[in-house]
Amino acid sequence: MQKCIQLHGFMSLEEEISFFKHIKPEIASELKFIKYQKKHIIKYSYCTEDDAIEFLKKQIKKRKKCLIKCNFLVEYLAEDHTHNDINWFTRSNIDPTSSIVPHTSILQEDFSTMLDNSVTKIKFNQKIIADYQNKIENPVSLNYYNENNTTVNKLKWTGSKSDFTEIVYALAKSNALDHGNVKISDIAKNLENIFHLESNVNIYSTFDEIKKRKKEPTKFLNTLQRRLLKEINQ
Repeated sequence: MQKCIQLHGFMSLEEEISFFKHIKPEIASELKFIKYQKKHIIKYSYCTEDDAIEFLKKQIKKRKKCLIKCNFLVEYLAEDHTHNDINWFTRSNIDPTSSIVPHTSILQEDFSTMLDNSVTKIKFNQKIIADYQNKIENPVSLNYYNENNTTVNKLKWTGSKSDFTEIVYALAKSNALDHGNVKISDIAKNLENIFHLESNVNIYSTFDEIKKRKKEPTKFLNTLQRRLLKEINQ
């Protein structure tokens, strides 16, 4: 879309306003929402129902605070006002130093206006609030289900912290998760949620200890390999 607009522009001022006020924020917020869901679904899908609902409520509260910060624009959109459309949603009037432009906004040349990024954030937060409120009202959707429609049993890590760290680093370096474009800390947090670790593992210091091993650095991974081969050969 950006390349198309840079090459061909808009047929009218109204078309430009419509794109930056409605179309771009809707598409961008949906993409952002999907990415957010992918990242956070693991945090409530393997929790107890009460813990999952508590997590969702905290997220809703956080998102509502974000909306309050730009309440003037929320009301402007909700009431279908148009008197500031030219200033806020056309590229000719962009002013990155304006006090109403969020400091975190990235204004792309020929593809941003004063507040289209802010509208994206508003729509994104509204999508999360609506989705999480629906999940709270329908808690059956909070857990993963197998083919027999029974909830997945909780798994608890009973190995050592060093065993856990070997798994985390092995996955991180295998390129099996997101083609290798994933942080070690993100893998650790996700696995901690899945396996219900009672306390967070200091991955980096534990890995430093593993590197100091002289005889068998990958002791746990070697054990896994031996036991798998034994099972295969039976």
